[in-house]
Amino acid sequence: TTAVGAEIARSLGLFDSSGGAAAERLPGYVRDRQLLLVIDNFEHVVDGAPIVAELLAASPRSSFVVTSRIPLRLVEEQEYPVRPLGLEGKAAGQMSDSVRLFMERLRRIRPDAALEDELDDVRALCRLLDGLPLAIELTAARASVLPLPLIRERLERRLPLPGDGARDLPERQRTMENAVAWSYDLLDEPLRKLLARASVFEESFELEQAEQVCGPAEALGIDVLSGLFELTRQSLLVRVDDTVGGVRFRMLETIRAFAYERLPAAGDERGVRLAHARAYAELSRREYGDVLTPGRNRSLGRLEADVANLAAAARFAIEQRLTEEALALVADWRFWLGAGRLQEALAWCKAAIELPASGEHRPALAGALDACGSLQWWRGDVPAADSCYTEQLRIADELGDAAQRGRALFNLIHTRGTAGDVDGAAAAMAEAEAIFTQLGDERWLVRLVVARSFATPGYMFSPDRIPMLREVIERLEALDDPWAGGTAMSARGLIAMIEGDASAALRGITASFRLAIANREYADMVIAMVPSAMALLDAGFPETAAKILGASAGAAERFGIQSPASIEDLTGGRDPDDLFTAELGAERYDALRAEGRRLSLEEALELLERVDKVSPVS
Repeated sequence: TTAVGAEIARSLGLFDSSGGAAAERLPGYVRDRQLLLVIDNFEHVVDGAPIVAELLAASPRSSFVVTSRIPLRLVEEQEYPVRPLGLEGKAAGQMSDSVRLFMERLRRIRPDAALEDELDDVRALCRLLDGLPLAIELTAARASVLPLPLIRERLERRLPLPGDGARDLPERQRTMENAVAWSYDLLDEPLRKLLARASVFEESFELEQAEQVCGPAEALGIDVLSGLFELTRQSLLVRVDDTVGGVRFRMLETIRAFAYERLPAAGDERGVRLAHARAYAELSRREYGDVLTPGRNRSLGRLEADVANLAAAARFAIEQRLTEEALALVADWRFWLGAGRLQEALAWCKAAIELPASGEHRPALAGALDACGSLQWWRGDVPAADSCYTEQLRIADELGDAAQRGRALFNLIHTRGTAGDVDGAAAAMAEAEAIFTQLGDERWLVRLVVARSFATPGYMFSPDRIPMLREVIERLEALDDPWAGGTAMSARGLIAMIEGDASAALRGITASFRLAIANREYADMVIAMVPSAMALLDAGFPETAAKILGASAGAAERFGIQSPASIEDLTGGRDPDDLFTAELGAERYDALRAEGRRLSLEEALELLERVDKVSPVS
């Protein structure tokens, strides 16, 4: 405190004299003055904060502006966090603040370059740098020698960039390594160890997993929660919003790269990564639930927050041949499909199934085969899906697991029916119904009724389907969960389409899509958009219909989905290209469909919701 007071005194022209030490005379000196005092980098002398409080008390009209990576924790303190620059433009087509800074710095060193051609790399680099101004300045300086794609590749691989920043910068700000080390050097050993261990997390993480991966407190030398809050207080972690009610933290990528390099020195690097894989395998097992369960939405939200960690854990488990963890991490195929990871998750499923499995792994192996078959199904490879489901059935029989056998038979209803094996599908349906009746599982029995009415191929728009659809609605309404509500809406829309009531069909379709997005049933929505476009066409909205058809194709491409159902089944035997071309002309149809391909599912829903406010084309 004395040293800080002496430094402030010297900056005000007050020195030691016969009247006393400058630091001691400082409160009296400022008492009758109105001053604005600016103190930079206070984190290195934060123990001197009481002198700031003493001076404020002595001179109430004065103000202090103090920059610090650590709050001073004074009663009169008003914190103003300095956030990173924005990564998104304030309006469509505008540069973000971080991109604008990067481009300004590039123009200083490459004034004649066509920088607009490099915008994609600049945007990616700004994201990798978390929008931190110093990181952007230092990285842009390297572009005088290194091409941006190479800089981007090195940052993605967490490799250092050669060279220093400007000579007129303080030494600590000439490289990101120096900038982070400036704060790292302030930490005691337990906090350094915690920071290094926390670097195994991708993007953000929750307290629960941090305690599993970074602890125990005895080995770390500090309680994990206390340590995380201290790292947050020192600006090395950031608290992030958690939509499912937990406590969540994020390490900026530049800090994470620094900390990750120090993980080996923190002890047992493989042990920390193994703890990470096991923690997320446990999370996956706990949150995995069938589509019919009422709590599924909350579980999906929890998993979505950790999609990057779950993916990293799956890759590590497979690389290290950790059978139990790998099988648990791939089982929740609906989550991976909704996260847009179909191809990646399918590769993990195939690899996990091939890992050495003992008898204790057989139940989890059956679950992984279910997942692998379902991902193959949504990829449009019906024979491969059927093969997985057949193996799932075999393992269920080995285990004597009736519920697992029933689920495998349910899956085989779809693959056999789509392949044209009507008798095989009917036999699977009858046996599955008998199993779930004996088990008293009403949810699976309802799901069988849904399969019978929706999944039977060849007559999507046949009037013969209406009695089954009405039964579906009645059975679904008895279930209290979001999936049932969305499926009932779809059934109502399909009945209206069969009966030729286009307006009622659109209302049912729009309501079902709204619930599909809320319930994250994206794959079903993508496929259902095709018959929905036909309903829009029949209702007199050909331009909106063409956009919805394009939105379906665009979303299918983004999610990696290919419909296992034929286009004839989805359109009632009609050729959409012929119909839309005749209605709109080839050029207009192509333009509208291309516009639709760029729509997100949420934007496609908004388009449908606006239909009710517009008069149809006569």
